[in-house]
Amino acid sequence: MDNHEKLLRNAYHFCLAGDRCMEMRKLGENEVEILSIQAIVNYSLSFELHLKYILLRENRFEKKDKIHYTEELFKRLNEEHQVEIIDKFPQLKIKELNELGIEFWKMLKNESDAFVKWRYQHEAIENIHSNIGFLKDLVKWTNYIAVKYYPIKKS
Repeated sequence: MDNHEKLLRNAYHFCLAGDRCMEMRKLGENEVEILSIQAIVNYSLSFELHLKYILLRENRFEKKDKIHYTEELFKRLNEEHQVEIIDKFPQLKIKELNELGIEFWKMLKNESDAFVKWRYQHEAIENIHSNIGFLKDLVKWTNYIAVKYYPIKKS
């Protein structure tokens, strides 16, 4: 297994870990548990790794680049891939939502450092927030681009 394949598998497995964190677990008669913070951490790491996989395959990223902000990584994608992913979020193109400040680039910026923000949320001075559904969809669509354009070759 080469390093690219390991990277893509890790990206996928962190997504699976996020999904499992979101599974409701019954603790008692009227009590359930969902590990939402851990899901955010896993989804944001999965998103970062998917972006790095695509960028490595396009020769737009080197291992020495120590970038962890997903907005910056996303902007490095070729324009075709950016548009293809953004087009998967038609609800964020609704004029009324845009007027309220709800649009793709603002949401992406908010999630750009989610991995760090939420890992250390216990130290946060101000309130932090993330949109788990948006993060999960970012992972889904970057995985789609990764396997569509840069599938792992079977030996």
